[in-house]
Amino acid sequence: MSPLPKSKIKVLIVEDSPLIQQLLSYIFAQDAQFQVVGTADDAASTLKSVYTLQPDVVTMDIQLKKSNGLELTRQLMQSTPVPIVVISTSCQSGDTKMALEIVQAGALAAIPKPPAVNHPEFTKIASNLRQTVKDMSAVKVVKRRQTITFSKLPVLTVEEAIRAANRYQVLVLGASTGGPPAVLSFLKELSPSLPVPVLLVQHIYPGFAPGLVEWLSAGAGLKVKLLNSSQKAEPGTVYLCENGYQMAVKADEIISITQDKHADQRHCPSVAHLFHSAAVSYGPKAIGIIFSGMGADGAEELKLMREKGAMTIAQDQKSSIVYGMPGEAAKINAAEHILSPPQAARFINSLFEKKQ
Repeated sequence: MSPLPKSKIKVLIVEDSPLIQQLLSYIFAQDAQFQVVGTADDAASTLKSVYTLQPDVVTMDIQLKKSNGLELTRQLMQSTPVPIVVISTSCQSGDTKMALEIVQAGALAAIPKPPAVNHPEFTKIASNLRQTVKDMSAVKVVKRRQTITFSKLPVLTVEEAIRAANRYQVLVLGASTGGPPAVLSFLKELSPSLPVPVLLVQHIYPGFAPGLVEWLSAGAGLKVKLLNSSQKAEPGTVYLCENGYQMAVKADEIISITQDKHADQRHCPSVAHLFHSAAVSYGPKAIGIIFSGMGADGAEELKLMREKGAMTIAQDQKSSIVYGMPGEAAKINAAEHILSPPQAARFINSLFEKKQ
């Protein structure tokens, strides 16, 4: 058998229904870039197939024979990291709780199972499914570790800490693929009495932003709000905006929300737009952090923030599900500090503890 062309995306389908296995195989067969290299219906066959077939991406059902897809995803990400896209009836539109549980397990995306071929929307749904799997296949995933390593936090003198606490006025965050767990672990450690507002751009599929706000609110000690119009920022509050809108921060502490009808909604709001506004409006009075994500959105703008005197942080590789955005930031020296999300939160807390 001749080797597959390098351009082929090797897909392993993990699904316990033979009918759905056939349907997914048919969907991938409609695009010459894909090659289904195998199918599996339980944990043992999946682990063996990932090891022997070395797929570029795995599609994963949640309900499998004698196993759970979420647990299997965790196991794979701890032993043999591979991009995983969950395709399950549990992934209904707007069910952010389930979607985020899936992402926490280590999967890169979660989408519903496709309908039958005779469904009026089948062609569109199948095309979106292929595009999602294609996008995720290009992600360089890293091993998920059960143990957390702690490096030393940056240490400021008392004088530096007092000066820093009186200087910073806004905290801006950017994240994409693999970002929600990182952002949540950061917010959990962040002091509820934080004296500055927090603006967050998290790339997420349309319709999931309200659920993300609810999920973060339940796990974090700060208030979390979803905006679709401009308003004044309040300290100790985390702000997100809906898909299709851009979020910026102005020097008068006004959060500007503007609709962008021409942008790709999965990447709008953009981290670049938010970070650029923080660099221009706040300069050395801002703190910027870039978390897990594919691509390079926000990396150059984080560098601009640093050049303007802002405190800049990038998530470290060990704790990142996808070391794209923070990796790009580190590569161009945009980040003053490289830290895990909990470390970053504790460091920021320390900046304000010395405030008199």
